Amino acid sequence: RGARFVVDLENVATMATGMRERLERRILDLAARLSADDAADESSRWQRYEGHQHRSDLNRRFSPSIEPAHVPLSPVPLLGSAHGRGRSTLLRNRLGMSTRESIVTEPDRIHGITLLQLGVVDSDGGEYSSEYKLENLLEQNMATYCSAKSKNIVVVFEHATSSSFVMTHAVMRSPPRGSFTAPVKDALVFVSSKPMNVGDFAAYDDYTSQEYENLLSQKAAANESLDEEEPAAFLSASRAEGDGTVTTKLTVPRTGRFIAVKFLRSINSEHSTNIDCEFIGFKGFSGVRGFADGTLR
Repeated sequence: RGARFVVDLENVATMATGMRERLERRILDLAARLSADDAADESSRWQRYEGHQHRSDLNRRFSPSIEPAHVPLSPVPLLGSAHGRGRSTLLRNRLGMSTRESIVTEPDRIHGITLLQLGVVDSDGGEYSSEYKLENLLEQNMATYCSAKSKNIVVVFEHATSSSFVMTHAVMRSPPRGSFTAPVKDALVFVSSKPMNVGDFAAYDDYTSQEYENLLSQKAAANESLDEEEPAAFLSASRAEGDGTVTTKLTVPRTGRFIAVKFLRSINSEHSTNIDCEFIGFKGFSGVRGFADGTLR
């Protein structure tokens, strides 16, 4: 019996090894098919887009030496790159296009709320490289800003027009978990009608959500509104939606021409050397609007 038992165990081990090898081959086959399907889809979209061009132009874009399957997609950090820790370009683009929704919702449009148009004025966070530039923060795509500092990074924005705006919502999106080393976790938002400097917010270094809640409680107890120099919102990725987006509605809308965002820390703050943020945006109205008085109660 003992010998037969040993033989049976050996057979089980052999069967398990064979099943694992077949499963690995099937996974590789599925991955190859996924990449081929995405490449074909991208080629088809490109051809439809260029359909109005002359045939000679199409021949130039898809010459015999360049297969349509090799048409490049938008660059994103790849697995094993110097900074990115993500999936393949094709897979991330497929997932990204299916999960990213419009920042401005239908209820927003009904109330006349739009995405405020901003430009970067200044920052003390630096850039990990030219690929991960500051302007990526304002783009609604998979492009990501990667700083050269690990915490307490200030970015100052200005309204794209000379008029003031009224901010009603603040929106922050961190890159997907596992795709970057240091997805943003917490950030403070400041609004002002006067130009702001990156050094104006040192008092809020390492600020926490509990400190912000305490501030709101103190203001409410005194029946006071937040001062212009105080943060208008605290954004935390711990309250983010499935795609990494967190949207905060301001208790009292803020009027101004400048916005400063202080990126406090990343999710892996104890071990990271930078902060990664995919998008930061603000919803509201262009021009001055009238609102009823509000308190923080």
